[in-house]
Amino acid sequence: MNPKSKFIGAFAAIVVILGFGTLGFKLLTEWTWFESFYFTLITITTIGYSEPADLTEHGRYFGTLLIIVGVGTLGYALSAAVQSVVSLEMISSLGKRRLMKELQDLKDHYIVCGGGRVGRENRTGNRRLRPGLCAHRDRRQGGALRTGRVSRVEG
Repeated sequence: MNPKSKFIGAFAAIVVILGFGTLGFKLLTEWTWFESFYFTLITITTIGYSEPADLTEHGRYFGTLLIIVGVGTLGYALSAAVQSVVSLEMISSLGKRRLMKELQDLKDHYIVCGGGRVGRENRTGNRRLRPGLCAHRDRRQGGALRTGRVSRVEG
């Protein structure tokens, strides 16, 4: 699973558990929607100020279930979110490091600014060109020049 999907899944898990807890407390007690949400939030984050005086027996059973499921889900979701952010940073960093190494290794090279029609024509029209670099704003057009010994830079 890629880091972005993992982050979205973690966020969705938190939203689902908050919704589950809020709905459960709303149905089992006479609390407002906000009171139900607030008690769910302080339960799954293990803040737990105190148990409300008007909490029913069914509410306690549900609270117990929410603690078991919610705390575990929240812990997993937060660790998955942190892992995906760190992973994205590492991927970005490694990609930049690889590009910088490629650029340092270039000698007797050419630079094509723009990978559109003219840039492609310059590259494909003369097969004897030396290694080079294509700088282009559009990933798709700049990617057309990434053949063989041509690196691509976006931006």
